[in-house]
Amino acid sequence: MKATVQIDALLLERAKESLGIADAEQLVEFALKDAIHGKASERLAALGGTMPDLEYPARYRRGFEEE
Repeated sequence: MKATVQIDALLLERAKESLGIADAEQLVEFALKDAIHGKASERLAALGGTMPDLEYPARYRRGFEEE
């Protein structure tokens, strides 16, 4: 998908420097993925242990086995 957006030049340059991403397109893609990840983390944290009997899937069981 192609989109045209206006981004403050100073903000863009600071983000490029701090993240080490030179290409603006890659930078925007990274920022969008990071925003989605952050929001998903907030939703997970909001659950706050509301499922104490949750069974972990087999691939996550390593280290959780009862001894």
